Amino acid sequence: RFGSVELATQPAIYSSGYRLGLSTDLSGAKLMQPSITRAQERATEQRIAGAEANLEAQVAQQYLSVLQAREVVAQAEREVARTEEHQRLAQARLDVGAGTPLDVRRAETQKGQAQVRLVQARNTLATATLGLGQLMGVDLQPGAQLTSEFALFQPQFDAAGPIAQALAGNPNLRAARSQAGAARTGVRAARSSYLPTLSFGMNLEGTKYRTGNVEGLVQQEIAGAQQQLNGCIQGNRLAQLLGDAPRDCSQYAFTPEGIRSQVRSQNSGFPFDYDREPVSASFSVSLPIFTGLSRHQQVEEARAR
Repeated sequence: RFGSVELATQPAIYSSGYRLGLSTDLSGAKLMQPSITRAQERATEQRIAGAEANLEAQVAQQYLSVLQAREVVAQAEREVARTEEHQRLAQARLDVGAGTPLDVRRAETQKGQAQVRLVQARNTLATATLGLGQLMGVDLQPGAQLTSEFALFQPQFDAAGPIAQALAGNPNLRAARSQAGAARTGVRAARSSYLPTLSFGMNLEGTKYRTGNVEGLVQQEIAGAQQQLNGCIQGNRLAQLLGDAPRDCSQYAFTPEGIRSQVRSQNSGFPFDYDREPVSASFSVSLPIFTGLSRHQQVEEARAR
């Protein structure tokens, strides 16, 4: 009791509900995004092909460097053998009196220089072999033997043919062209920011309530039905005094058990017998006008890229 107001005990109320929502935004940037992604994918594939071609070219060039270093070693070995013969010849000429000690010293110096060049050539060969293994991802020892040979031939084509072939099929150039194509698609996507944005949404929902104790509702319904019945009886009494025809009050007749059964029936079906709300949908179109030149900046940045 609060002053003259008596507050009845409020029963516990349980509720369940569902809500299904669908919303989407359509704009030029979103519609262009698949095209941008496909263009970037093509550019990435071309860059991978270009990297593969570059690696193959580097391996082939390093392979040729190893073959060249091997030939240099063979030449250095022949030079060492030649200087040894010169030394023996100079020593023999000195022994028979046809030569001088200076000739022997000159031959020994040439032999020593040839041996130094041979050591340097072998070191260059070992370094080139290790570099080839590094490019190939293989542990090549300095003594590894290369079996592929390259035949020498006289080129029979003019310069225009290889240039046209390179311009049409060079992997790095194709990758650059694909990247430029992706950037051009990005420019179109940036320009699409001047187009309006469409938004659509739809909601479908329902709820269900259940009262923990229905006695309060039963008493409230009984009081309301009794009030209607008493009003009908009171109206008939007034109509009798005024000489009017009485109303039929049987329609307001009730029984407490009937009302209790009705209230319990209305309170059943929890939690899945939902009372569905009307479907709501929305559609909007937005077109920003004043953006502080941000759209113009995005377009210019995309053109620069």
